[in-house]
Amino acid sequence: MRISLLSLWFLASAIHAHELGIEMSKDAEAFLAKLDPAQRTKASVPFDSDERFNWKFVPADRKGLPLKEMNKDQAEAALKILHTTLSASGETKANSIRQLDSVLKEIEKGKGPTRDPELYYLTIFGTPSARGSWAWRFEGHHFEVQVTLLNGDIIGLTPQFMGANPGRVKEPTANPKYLGLEVLAKEDKLGRDLATSLQGAQITLGIVGAKAPSDIVSGQSRDAKVLQPVGITLSDLDDSQQAIFWQIIEEFVLRFKSELSAPTLKGLRDVPKNKLTFAWMGGLKEGEGHYYRIQGPDFLIELDNTQNNANHVHTVWRDLKNDFGNDALRRHLATEHSTR
Repeated sequence: MRISLLSLWFLASAIHAHELGIEMSKDAEAFLAKLDPAQRTKASVPFDSDERFNWKFVPADRKGLPLKEMNKDQAEAALKILHTTLSASGETKANSIRQLDSVLKEIEKGKGPTRDPELYYLTIFGTPSARGSWAWRFEGHHFEVQVTLLNGDIIGLTPQFMGANPGRVKEPTANPKYLGLEVLAKEDKLGRDLATSLQGAQITLGIVGAKAPSDIVSGQSRDAKVLQPVGITLSDLDDSQQAIFWQIIEEFVLRFKSELSAPTLKGLRDVPKNKLTFAWMGGLKEGEGHYYRIQGPDFLIELDNTQNNANHVHTVWRDLKNDFGNDALRRHLATEHSTR
């Protein structure tokens, strides 16, 4: 029996992803080992706790241990988990999003919520191990990464949120390196590029509203919302427009290491083109409030840039069936019970 190159690629990808999951388990174990008992209690939450689904991207008190309450060695161990998971570009975005809280603190002069790049929390759900189920979450203002694992395999990468306020730093700050920083520039620009490329009948299909919603429509919902699949289908776009469509998706998926992003992208590209949609709402000129979403049968991507005079970006990627690894866990439980 011949084994195709594609099958070999998937096998290698699965092996590498499993190795990445084992590395994550070791990273989490090493992090917990560096904590004192009180810190460990704060950082650890049972896997079956309802808190695992209590995600949020706004400034708020959170469960878990914030970087602010860690010493240098502990903080490095916490960030090592992110380093293992995120690609170079994803890690750069994550670090820049945290630093924007310093920019906001300076701009707002204490008038807004507490802004602190160290108020980002690592939470370990369950016991990190190559056997059984566990998860971890790194979360704070405008940032959410939650990864779920089962028997060393990474079975869930969502919800995943990145935001930027300011979307582009326009005011000089004490640190001149931040002037002009635009963390989510590609996600924002590519959506506009696709919307402005629409012609004729494509405009009627793809531009679905003159006014953008005030935020991502799915919000901070615990259950990933299947939104109305409005917009233009991928099959109704020409080759150059389809290329932009996939560049948008890549900006979200390639935030993760290639062991995770490559098979994810392959799965998305296998979805029939008439099942993938792009919808734009709002203005088409830079500086005008706007929103777009890309949706397929199993996933949702949203970007909203309406707040603060369209200089405040929210982006989210949700797995409509497997958020928090739930579908994979259900299938695992069904299999386990059926074999007993």
